[in-house]
Amino acid sequence: MLDHPETVARGHAVTDETAVRLEGVTLKLGGAEVLKGIDLLLKPGRVLALLGPSGCGKTTVLRLVAGLLAPDRGRVLVRSQVVADAASGTFLPPEERALGMVFQDYALWPHMTVAGNVSFPLEMRRVPAARRAPRVAEALARVGLAAFAERRPAELSGGQQQRVAIARAIVAEPGIVLFDEPLSNLDRELRETMIEEIAGLVAELGLTALYVTHDQAEAFSLAHEVAIMRAGRIEQIAAPEALVDQPATPYVAEFLRLGAVLPVEPGADGWRLRGGAVIAPPEATADATQVLIPSRGLSFCAPGTGTLDATVLRSLFRGDGHLATFELDGGHRLQAPVPDRLAPQTRVGLHVPPESLRWFSSPPHSGD
Repeated sequence: MLDHPETVARGHAVTDETAVRLEGVTLKLGGAEVLKGIDLLLKPGRVLALLGPSGCGKTTVLRLVAGLLAPDRGRVLVRSQVVADAASGTFLPPEERALGMVFQDYALWPHMTVAGNVSFPLEMRRVPAARRAPRVAEALARVGLAAFAERRPAELSGGQQQRVAIARAIVAEPGIVLFDEPLSNLDRELRETMIEEIAGLVAELGLTALYVTHDQAEAFSLAHEVAIMRAGRIEQIAAPEALVDQPATPYVAEFLRLGAVLPVEPGADGWRLRGGAVIAPPEATADATQVLIPSRGLSFCAPGTGTLDATVLRSLFRGDGHLATFELDGGHRLQAPVPDRLAPQTRVGLHVPPESLRWFSSPPHSGD
């Protein structure tokens, strides 16, 4: 059996409610502020995904936790131990944080065998050679590569190389593993397979994981909670189901493609889309500037019998169904799945249940 994680992490067991915590973390790189006050809590035994577009700061957060960067302000805790604190100057290097890490580009040594790559973290921890061999064999067996121990990374496929990287991350049983977009270099079919494998390993080993990705399906499949990041800030942290049901900001709704976020204004007969039709009665909200019309809440009816009337602009088949783009009165547009292909310029009615609407009082995002 592999050593228990508590014996590897310098005596700091993950037994309290803090596996990883960031408190008020800011960071400038090249004169630009890339993190703007990050507060984050990852509890033991949980998976937290950092999700957002390129340049939003998610990988920078991971590097701060790993010890590859130091914060300008705020502090970082791992297993309730302060590993970086800008105020006091505290900073523990990566090798003293006892974390596993899986990189986007695998970061395998080409001159080493698969077994040599996996063994490397144990060598750094000065584990005796007699104990390293069985641990390496067990880690490779867990990722389905027991027969590849003596091969070189160049002899393996991309998916196999990523499995080697995962085996290397778990061989020392660090308890906490950091994943930096580990599947972004794989094709779609292999990526879906690897998502299942990573989820299985995380569950089997009881790992705590911080997982960086720009892929929504990846984040939602693997994580207990997802932090949506934008321009160095966290817009919302919640379970995937809560993000879909209750997006906190227009940006979250738009980034997750939950539907159309449209401007609204009050009127004598109720809340109406700006320049368009009434969408809800006056009592629907006290104050709003925008509304999310979720795609999954729509149903279709004859023109004049629903909440809104719309004109079909186009209808595309996406393999698992059709997606139509509609134009509403006032020039607003929204997309929604439809059961069959609709001809352009067809007029339809859209029924929008009032309880499915999500109201926002914040102004539209102009981008940072």
